[in-house]
Amino acid sequence: MRFYTEVTSRTNAEASGLGLYLSKKLVEKMDGKMEAEIEKDWFILQIHLPVHGMQT
Repeated sequence: MRFYTEVTSRTNAEASGLGLYLSKKLVEKMDGKMEAEIEKDWFILQIHLPVHGMQT
């Protein structure tokens, strides 16, 4: 997954997209996955984490 800032007029010119990258790496360390996409005018971020210790 590649992260970048798309519209410079709405973002900090000094931003590097590093926050999303670090978030993805943290989620992966917790055995999860993170996906991002843009659909029409929506930024969609999905985070999937396993549930440990839950009893059914």
